[in-house]
Amino acid sequence: MAYRSYRGSGRRKRNAGKIAGMIVAAFLVVVILVGVFVLQDALVFTSDGVQLDASALFGTTTAKSAATLPPVTLPPATTGAAEKAELVTFKPTVQPSVDVEDAVLPSGERLVGQIGRLLSRANLRAADFASTARLLKASKETVAVLEVKTPDGRLSFLSSTSIASRAGANASATEDFYLRDAILLLKENGITVVGRLSCLSDDLMAEVDENWVLYGSDGSAVKNAAGHTILNPASGEVRGYLTAIATEAAVLGFDVLLLSDLGIPAGVEMNEELEDALVSLMKDIDNVLGTRGLALTLYFERDYAQPGGLREPADEFWASQKGLGARYLLDASGVVSDTRK
Repeated sequence: MAYRSYRGSGRRKRNAGKIAGMIVAAFLVVVILVGVFVLQDALVFTSDGVQLDASALFGTTTAKSAATLPPVTLPPATTGAAEKAELVTFKPTVQPSVDVEDAVLPSGERLVGQIGRLLSRANLRAADFASTARLLKASKETVAVLEVKTPDGRLSFLSSTSIASRAGANASATEDFYLRDAILLLKENGITVVGRLSCLSDDLMAEVDENWVLYGSDGSAVKNAAGHTILNPASGEVRGYLTAIATEAAVLGFDVLLLSDLGIPAGVEMNEELEDALVSLMKDIDNVLGTRGLALTLYFERDYAQPGGLREPADEFWASQKGLGARYLLDASGVVSDTRK
């Protein structure tokens, strides 16, 4: 009996010791959690490790040494909208400076009745075209004639027509820029700007399609006195192209559009079909330009034959010879004069 009583007493003592240990461990856990909660505001993380700031436990603050805090760099503040990118204005490379008075304007005295002159493509490449405009104004010339389409078919601007692209007739971007700049500067100086458009004389277009060419009775292509190929006005494609070029020229800012080579070279029979086609082309261009307030004039060459019906829609007339009774004369040297003076 005594032996069994001794073994039971030992088990009870060991159980009581385990319970006491568990209570102590639980108490320590509670103390640690409470300590962490209470001390969390007093823990300061520095470059030297974690430190305890006792002043935080008592509601007081003390200045921290700058050496104990890691440096902080903030990004620079931005205010207002971001700056806009600078706009770049297209300006082609200018040609070397030239003596405008000698190179651009023909030398010699003004003719009696001279009111203006023809400016060639080379004239428009001058580095300072404003000087040309001022010189024209100083010489009391009020008219400047610029080429829109030359007798060989070349254009002085960039056309959007497909035929111009196919024929290689378009001007370069630089030439287009100088033409527009010249028109603007001339008009700012009070000069009337006339655009001369060679109509049926066109070597480039003739190479695109032989059906657009005017042929003589012998079957050969008709050429004018200068040797340029003449287009057939009876072709709808020809009339459509010339009307489109005239419309684009109007947008460039010309005051007057001067049509040259609008006729049939001497020695070629002027039949009814050709006469009706010429009048139709003239009226098509006149109808388009009339809505833009652009004056339309004709240039009557002595070696061309034009039907009388061409005179009806034109409000002013030019001529290469005074004997044709035109008001204004544009001679072979490029001088414009008033025949009434």
